Amino acid sequence: MEIENVSLKIEGLPPPAPTLINALSCCNKENLAILCDFNHVILLNAQTKKDLPVFHISKTLTIPRGESLECTSWSPDGQLLVVAGRKLHLFNAVDNFQEIGVFSLHYACKDISVGWKKDADFDKYMIALAGPNGVEIYSCTMDTDRCFVMSDDIVALHVDLPIALLKYSSNSQYLGVAAMDGHFGIWKVKDQMEEHKDFWFLHLRTLRITSIEFSDDARKVAVSCWDGSFHVFQLIEIEGNDKFQWKTVKYNVNCPVEKVTGTLPGTLVCWSHQDRFFSLSNPTVKGTVVYVYCVESANVKQITVCAGSDYIKGITVIKINGKEYLVYFTKNRKLGLVSITPNLKMVQSPQEHWETLMENTMGKVLYNNSITSPVLSVEYNGLHCVKGSKTDNAKCTGSHDGNASSKDIMKFNIVLPKKLADICQRITHRKTEIDSHTAKIGWPNYEVLLSSNAVVFLSALAAHVYLFASKKWKSIVFKTKAVKATLCSGDWLVYVTPGRIICAYNLTNGSMKKYQQPINNSLDDVILVASATHCLCVLLDLNGHGNGHTVQIEFSEDMKVKRESVCLPFHAKNTDHSKTEVMLVESLVVFHQCKTQSHTVSHHYHVLIPDLGLHKHFQPGEPMDFTKFCQTYSEELYHLHNLVKND
Repeated sequence: MEIENVSLKIEGLPPPAPTLINALSCCNKENLAILCDFNHVILLNAQTKKDLPVFHISKTLTIPRGESLECTSWSPDGQLLVVAGRKLHLFNAVDNFQEIGVFSLHYACKDISVGWKKDADFDKYMIALAGPNGVEIYSCTMDTDRCFVMSDDIVALHVDLPIALLKYSSNSQYLGVAAMDGHFGIWKVKDQMEEHKDFWFLHLRTLRITSIEFSDDARKVAVSCWDGSFHVFQLIEIEGNDKFQWKTVKYNVNCPVEKVTGTLPGTLVCWSHQDRFFSLSNPTVKGTVVYVYCVESANVKQITVCAGSDYIKGITVIKINGKEYLVYFTKNRKLGLVSITPNLKMVQSPQEHWETLMENTMGKVLYNNSITSPVLSVEYNGLHCVKGSKTDNAKCTGSHDGNASSKDIMKFNIVLPKKLADICQRITHRKTEIDSHTAKIGWPNYEVLLSSNAVVFLSALAAHVYLFASKKWKSIVFKTKAVKATLCSGDWLVYVTPGRIICAYNLTNGSMKKYQQPINNSLDDVILVASATHCLCVLLDLNGHGNGHTVQIEFSEDMKVKRESVCLPFHAKNTDHSKTEVMLVESLVVFHQCKTQSHTVSHHYHVLIPDLGLHKHFQPGEPMDFTKFCQTYSEELYHLHNLVKND
C-alpha cells in the first residue's frame, strides 16, 4: 500500500466553521460540501486535469447572518442537503441546490444526520438532530420544489441527555449516538417507534467523542475521541434472536495519545469505498498525522499532512474517475488529498500459478498466492432458464442488470484476508493429498459454492461468505453440522443437518427457516439442488435402485414443502454411468450422465418433473454441457416446465 499527499490551492475558500465536528461531508463518495465560517457552505466539483485531481467551487450556499451554523448532512440518495444551526435549512441537490424548506428549532443543533426510506410515492427522510436534551428525529418528504416536515411524528431518544454527535448507517437501519459524557450507543431504526426499543451502548473513557462513521456495508462503526483514541465495533448476528450486539475489533494503528489542550479539534475517522481502508487523523501540537489502515492486509501507513499551528478540521473519502482519495481540510484553508493505492494489481499471473478450487457448469473459482496478496478469481457463467419462462431474457445472464446476452460471463478478482487465504491453501493441499492418498485426518473439509450473488467456503460447522453486492466477507457458525448444502437464488444457503432438518439461511438479512424432513436413506446419497433464479430447491431421497421421494421446498414468507414419490431407474447404483451432474433448471431437475463403453463416452440427459414424478430421456448426438443442452432443447424443456401448470 502506498500513500501520497497532494496539497491543492483553491481561491476563495473561507476558513472552516469553528465547531468540533467534521467540517467535510460527502455523499456517495462523489458530492463534497465544506461547512465554513461566516455562514457559508461550499460545494465542490472534483475533476482530473492531466491525470491530476483538481477541485472547483460549483456553488456557495450562504445562510443569513444572525445564525451560527453547526453541521451539515446529505441524504443517502444524494437528493437532499441539510444545514443546521438554530434552524433547519433544506436544499434540493438535484435542482441546483435550491432551498426548499426552513424550519425553526428551539435549540442550537450540535449535529445532524439524514436517513432515507422509500415510502409510497414519496422519498421519505428521517432527520436526526443532536440537542442539549436528547435526540429528536423528524420525518420529512420532498417533491421537486418543496419539503414537508411532519412535526407531529417526532421520535425522542435519550431525553434530558446532552448529545454531541449522531450518525445513520449507510443503509439507514442503525443510528449511532454519542452523548457529551462519553456514552456511545446504537439504535435499531425500525424499533424506535416501538414501546420496547432495541438499544446497545457502552461508556468510553474520554472527554468527548469527536467522530462517528459507519462502514459502507453498515456492519462496522468507527468512533474516535478528543484524546486521540479510537474504537471500532462490528455487528454480531445472533441466530434465531432479534437482538443485536456489537463487539470490539482491534486495529493496530498505534497512534500516540496527546494531552488535550482545548484547542485541537480531536481525532476524526472515515472509511474508504468497500471498507478496504480505515483512515484516522490525529492532531498534535506538532501537526496532524493521517494513518491509513488496510483492513485486508493489516498494514498501516502514516503521513504528516500539516505542521505547526495548522491542523485538520475535516476528512472524508471521495472518488475521482474511479480512484479514491482521502480529502482533508485544515484550519488554514488548505484542501489536500491523500492518494491511497494498493500495490496489488488485479491481473492474473500465468495460468500455472492458479489453483482451481471449484469448477462446474455454473462457473469456476481459482486461487493465486504467488503475488503480493492472495487473490480469488471468480468466473460465473450465467444462469440457466427455460425459454419463454418468467426469467427468460431477464435473469439468465451473467450480469446483474439482466441486459447482457446469455453468453456474458461475470469475471472479477477478490483480495483475500489471511484467514480465507489459509482455507484456500488447505483446499489445494487436500486435493493434492487426496490424489496421492496422503490426506491428513482432522483437517476441515471445505466445499466451495458459487452463485450469481455469492461465493461460499463451507465446512461442516461454518461458512465464509463473500457477497458480490456488498463486496465484503461474513462468517456464519452453525449450531449443528451441515451435511449437504447448496446456494438457492443466490441469497439462501440451504443445508441438511444430521438430524434430517433442512435449514435455509438468508445471506443478506440473516433470517433462518427450518423444516424437519423424514429422510429414509443415507444422507451421503441425498441429492440437494437449488434454482439460481427462484427461491426453490429440490431434495432427492433415493435408494440404490433409484426409488424414493422428491421434496420441493419453496421459500416465501413460510416454507412451502411438497413431497412426491419417484422412480428413477437410470440413477440406480448398478448402472454403467461413470459421472453424474445434477442441476435445477426452473422447476426441472436435469441429470447429466457420462457413460463409458468400449472406450467411447456418450452423454445422456434425464429431465425430471418433481411435481408429477415423470422423467424424460435425451441423448444428444454430440457432447454438450448444460448451457448448450438448455439452448438446444429449449422448446422441449418449455413444454415439460408447463406440464405442471396444465396438470
